[in-house]
Amino acid sequence: RYRTLRASDDEPCLVWIAWKLRAKELVLKQRAQVAIDLRVPTPEFTVVCASRPAIKTPSEYLRNSSWVQSLSLFIRGVDFVTIDDELIKNADKLALSLAPRLEYHIAERVDCSRQKHWTLQFTRDNLAPMAAGMCLVGHIVSDLDTFDITECLMKLPMDELFQIVTGDLGKLEGCYLYYDRKKNKWIRSGKTSGDGDAACFAGRGNKHEQNARCKDEMRKHPLYARYPAFGVDNVGAREGYFENLDMYCAMSFHSKSDVTALCSHDLENSLFVWSGETMEEIKKKGGVLQKHQLDAVSYLWELCYDLLLARSDNISVSPGFESFGLRVNAKKRKLDNDEVVYW
Repeated sequence: RYRTLRASDDEPCLVWIAWKLRAKELVLKQRAQVAIDLRVPTPEFTVVCASRPAIKTPSEYLRNSSWVQSLSLFIRGVDFVTIDDELIKNADKLALSLAPRLEYHIAERVDCSRQKHWTLQFTRDNLAPMAAGMCLVGHIVSDLDTFDITECLMKLPMDELFQIVTGDLGKLEGCYLYYDRKKNKWIRSGKTSGDGDAACFAGRGNKHEQNARCKDEMRKHPLYARYPAFGVDNVGAREGYFENLDMYCAMSFHSKSDVTALCSHDLENSLFVWSGETMEEIKKKGGVLQKHQLDAVSYLWELCYDLLLARSDNISVSPGFESFGLRVNAKKRKLDNDEVVYW
């Protein structure tokens, strides 16, 4: 079953070699060290920005006396606070906070086919002047670095820095805010501008009040479903009554007065950034250029104030810039599997 193998010096095996060396002195030979060059050459690379760098920071706008004076002359329905180092720092922090909020807004509310729309780049271009302006009118909380992306960055209207829409203020156009005075929270921003006597705060407020009594509007818009008029049956989960809401002015202008600084570009007192791409897109709409620019400014205000609201309190689902084509309305799409869906 087993076979015996014989070993000799002429035909050694491992056991034979081990037996022969059993009494010899143990000598371990050090392995030769391989020289390895651990130096890493410095790579050459080119930095490419993911988006166009801002022309100016909010602090640069606030240190520009011409820009500050222009803002105070052309923006209506707001009060202005004193500029100091703390406000300037807060404005720079606000711009940094708005950027990721905008990207989240795009991911959540803007259809995939519209996520490279020119209005979104227009908004990115103007985050710095908007941050400067919103801080200058006293609407922004302090200690911004203690707030996360879901929390409200806007002060409550108890500070008297917000003007409630009433009287002559109702004739202005721009961006308004709805505040739930029973629950003490901001719930929505809105925009109004354009042609006709109803394209003002008072006209839009009256329209909202009428729609809060209409079931068809409740089915289409969360504002009316969650805040129906008192005594009216609603179609959704009510959070309050429309009568509990107060309408405040965020920023506004008077379309029949001088609005040059709102629409001018590349000037010392130009309030906003109007890139070549933006101007080309606006001109495609035809008609009166200044009117379209004022609409764009109003939408910009609406979107930026929307970004300030607490995510859990904000009832809006709108992407913004509707009349410029950012929203996909009742669009019929055909998928690869021939399934028809409606958006």
